[in-house]
Amino acid sequence: MTVVATVQKLVDGPHNLVVHLNASMANTDAETAVKKIDVTTLASDSGSGPLAQPCKRLVLLRSVFSTSNLLVRLLWEASTPVIFEVFGPNAAYSKRHYQEFGGVSNNAGAGITGNVLLTTEIAGGTESDAFYDIILHFRKKYS
Repeated sequence: MTVVATVQKLVDGPHNLVVHLNASMANTDAETAVKKIDVTTLASDSGSGPLAQPCKRLVLLRSVFSTSNLLVRLLWEASTPVIFEVFGPNAAYSKRHYQEFGGVSNNAGAGITGNVLLTTEIAGGTESDAFYDIILHFRKKYS
């Protein structure tokens, strides 16, 4: 069995982005620094024509996730990617809220792209398949 993964944009508005990430895989497969969100493909701000600004970065406001036999890491893409969220190996639809303090900002440093990468690591027994199901709520930043 190979990795079967999907990325679905649920909301891609001028201020907010909501993305659903889902994958299933055999216990011997994994994803390594796979680009899940490319900011250059997101809708621009509410300006039009030459005044429209493309999204440059994202701020994580909330996550809802479920995992089985996988440790999942989200990273801000840069010359040296920075881990900004980790989901444990057997979480049953847990939630994390970050908007109370402004969210988790992209502080990746040199070579920052604004993109989001995902890495998985098998954490279960050898007889079980693995999956993740993650919904991420972001605020868009334009400068």
